[in-house]
Amino acid sequence: MKRLTIQRVAFLLISILLILTLVGMGSKPSSGNMVFPADAGQAYTSLADAMQSDGFSAHCLPTWIPEDYSITFLQRIPADTSFLYFATYESDRGAINLVVKVQSTATGGGAFESDGEGYSIVHNDTEFFIYTNTGDPCAVWQMDEFLCSIDTFDDGDTNHTAITEDELLAMITSISSN
Repeated sequence: MKRLTIQRVAFLLISILLILTLVGMGSKPSSGNMVFPADAGQAYTSLADAMQSDGFSAHCLPTWIPEDYSITFLQRIPADTSFLYFATYESDRGAINLVVKVQSTATGGGAFESDGEGYSIVHNDTEFFIYTNTGDPCAVWQMDEFLCSIDTFDDGDTNHTAITEDELLAMITSISSN
């Protein structure tokens, strides 16, 4: 079991280095559509737009999604002491849900637990907990007062997942620190 864990960590580190190298060389793959078309009649053009309209920074959000995905749903839910933002991006492969809960104060990062298996990575001084949900890769992290998650759901075809683990890691590495 330890050997498998070491191999997986080594693979992930190599994948992250490759992604960072590609980003640094300007060879980052094209992103999917994270913005509604101008004629879509939406109150907000994107998840970042919704957060910024409430005076929040969107630095906790990925700036890249797989190329075949497009935003299909966006909801902003204000509450007494927090805000909840929810966006769905879809493709023929399935859906990516990006959820941000803005808490009244930062509660500190790194307090992620899972009932199942998973692992943590650190990007820009933020800990991301990577896990699977019915075989699809997901992530959760806290950055300042933002508690964020990426949940993925495939189209029901058991031959593939909504996104690959490498695509999830690319989404994570697209997140800036400020």
